[in-house]
Amino acid sequence: MEVHVPGSPFARDPCCSIDVVHERNEQLRGNEGTVLADLAGLVAAIDPHVVLFPRSDLWLPRLLAAAEEAGTVLPFSRSGRYRTLIE
Repeated sequence: MEVHVPGSPFARDPCCSIDVVHERNEQLRGNEGTVLADLAGLVAAIDPHVVLFPRSDLWLPRLLAAAEEAGTVLPFSRSGRYRTLIE
């Protein structure tokens, strides 16, 4: 599974667009709460062993905080830990 968030993780604008690639391409669009809830549902349904997420070390803190504020749990880590890869 690959997750792509367009734009800059440093921008303060809400995240209203996320693309997910797995067996097919999914384009999640809408307000931030809806996009994050859709992303959480997709990750939970697919239950991938690996998620490729460019710049995840910058995006995840922002997305996790926004999801928590919206009452959504993003299931990206089964253990609560995240691994990073050096490009």
